[in-house]
Amino acid sequence: MIPGLPTGRIHHRSVTRARMIEHMIVHGWLFEPLEPARAAASQALDRLLALGLPQDQGRLDPVEVMNGFRAAGRAGLDTTWAEYLVPNARRLVTPGYEVGHRPDPSALPDRAYRVTLTRHFFLPISDGCRLRLPLSLDPGGQPDLSCSVPDAEIRVGAGWADFRLAATDATGIRCSARMTVPGRSQKASGGELTAVERALYTRPLEGLVRVTARVQALADRLAGRGAEPGRQVAGFLDFLDRELCQGALAHYQMSPEAPGDLVLDDGWYDCLAGSALLASLCRARSIPARLVGGYGLYSAASGAHNWIEIWLEGSGWVPFDLTSLELGQGEGGHNWRELFLGRLDHRMVVERLPRQFAGPGSLRLPSAWHLLARRSGEGVVHDLLDAVTGESVYSETIVVEPLGS
Repeated sequence: MIPGLPTGRIHHRSVTRARMIEHMIVHGWLFEPLEPARAAASQALDRLLALGLPQDQGRLDPVEVMNGFRAAGRAGLDTTWAEYLVPNARRLVTPGYEVGHRPDPSALPDRAYRVTLTRHFFLPISDGCRLRLPLSLDPGGQPDLSCSVPDAEIRVGAGWADFRLAATDATGIRCSARMTVPGRSQKASGGELTAVERALYTRPLEGLVRVTARVQALADRLAGRGAEPGRQVAGFLDFLDRELCQGALAHYQMSPEAPGDLVLDDGWYDCLAGSALLASLCRARSIPARLVGGYGLYSAASGAHNWIEIWLEGSGWVPFDLTSLELGQGEGGHNWRELFLGRLDHRMVVERLPRQFAGPGSLRLPSAWHLLARRSGEGVVHDLLDAVTGESVYSETIVVEPLGS
């Protein structure tokens, strides 16, 4: 077994080798010609299997595969993480800059984007079902909405559009939103926090944000005696960077009562779980924090993503994206670690919890699922699959086109 890869938990090794390679290409060889990328990803997977990556009759668990590359890299057993995964991520977030040189998000000029987000739903639809698409909270006009079911009733709210359908056995229902999104660098936003808002953003229980006794004790230990909030947050980030590893996470393994325990026990977090743990640590110290969901406005590839905003007196809401900690790994990492800590590049924000919540609508997701990416003619497609049966639930494509100069 690969050192650092968790054992003893339930896994769903239900993804074929060919489909796993397509997912790996997006994360490690996105900018390479497709056939050489497939060959390189296949060779990397073979190396990982030789190190002891588990499989069942040739089928794989994508969480184990992607974390396997990171664990093998940290143990000095394989170079795929350092030579392909991290550089691929750096290149994705540097459009318009010389590859290999860290950009400055705060220096990005404002510009607009045309964003087309499409979901294909593959499960039979029950009577009165509401299929939901996320929309920008900062729109540049009314979105153009469409559905492959002609008589669908469409309703629009803050950060979402619902397509209400009557019962149908049809599969492959397509819902789409085309919108103009203003792109602005995101940095500290000032103002005042009311007493009601402070109470809301420091409450101990909110979805994955949970201030358990374990989280409280950890926050108290990391914060340091008498440290001002900004230094406490820096201590939390140092802990995440030093003791944990960013990667993939099987959310079905999380306990609803103590979701942070999975991260702290196994040492792995994804963008959502890591942001939720950071918010929990902040709230344990009465520092207001909230989760944010949206999409990076990257033409090469974009997918659903989460980050956090923390209220710091004198600055206001300050954004932190833990992707920085992944970008800061390997060669030249010290130049990248701070990239998204305190400022962000252009994003399409669709929710700021708990007041602005997009959510999945009334679609019932399977208890265990895989989210897999693949390249296509439209860009990158994200497929949500039932991890047990392998059946498709929905596929999402987001196409980002910069407008103007």
